[in-house]
Amino acid sequence: MAGENLVDFVLAPFRKWFAFIKTNHVRYYLQLLKINLAAAVMYFIPMTVFLVLLAGSIIALAGTNSLLDFSGMEALLANSAILLAVLAGGLALFIIAEWLSKSVKLSAVVFTDSEFSKQKFSIWGTFQKIRGKVFWYLIADMLIRILLFLPGFLVLVLVLGGGGLLLFPGGQGSGAAILALVLGLLTGYLLLIVYMFIVNLLYSFLAQFWTYGFLLEGKGVIDSLKESLGIVKRRFLETAAFYILLAILSVVFAAPLLLFNFLANFSIRIINLLIQTGQLWAIIVLVIAVLVQVVVAVVLSTLVEWFRLPAHYLYWKRAKQKDIS
Repeated sequence: MAGENLVDFVLAPFRKWFAFIKTNHVRYYLQLLKINLAAAVMYFIPMTVFLVLLAGSIIALAGTNSLLDFSGMEALLANSAILLAVLAGGLALFIIAEWLSKSVKLSAVVFTDSEFSKQKFSIWGTFQKIRGKVFWYLIADMLIRILLFLPGFLVLVLVLGGGGLLLFPGGQGSGAAILALVLGLLTGYLLLIVYMFIVNLLYSFLAQFWTYGFLLEGKGVIDSLKESLGIVKRRFLETAAFYILLAILSVVFAAPLLLFNFLANFSIRIINLLIQTGQLWAIIVLVIAVLVQVVVAVVLSTLVEWFRLPAHYLYWKRAKQKDIS
């Protein structure tokens, strides 16, 4: 409403989320879980193909070197060419896996919109409809992140280069030069981490509504990004307050996931110790443990999305209106 204060504006989406989830909590969660499991399958199939190809290539290389009696430079050149080809194929499979998985994952946004607009929804139909725009979204997002992170890496290179010059004759002496290089490395990496954290936080904040435009309103990928920037600019204080509150509340819903990951990682370390002591049966246990960890992590992360996605969607619907009356 016109003249609505900041607190009411920020809390309204959470009130609407609670009203929605009271009557739809199980059905909505189960549909999100189906989407997330499908996204995980879409990711793991291409990556499993890559791991099989990589393992097969290593075995084949070992056999070829032994059969042809390759050694030294001959073996290095032959192995390098084949491994580079396998790694290039792996990169292609990774991009495909990320694209297919993200296309399924983002269908959750369309599903959430369909719940409030009372429209029909299917995972496969939505996947086919949005996968083209999702591909260009991933490309644009990657290029923007590279451009944003590039200054930090350039500064790190300059720091490393300056430290390296001290090691040449005529510098400050070997001991002082090495100390300066080590300090430069530590300082450079620390500054890079801080820079990337701040840039990623700001970018995520400004582009948080990006996907809604091209998924729900039929806009282009770049136009959707511009709309997200416009919403944040127009409703900066409200959006900042909502963003912070959503993050805090999300941690509460993520507590089971964080606890489980801690316990699972601790258990996997113990299994790895058993493998290192020659307990080969522990390899089977490790594979089963990793699969269980992935499935349970998907189940628990869906709980976070069960809270975050509808609340964020409802805020976007409210904030994108220039005049709320």
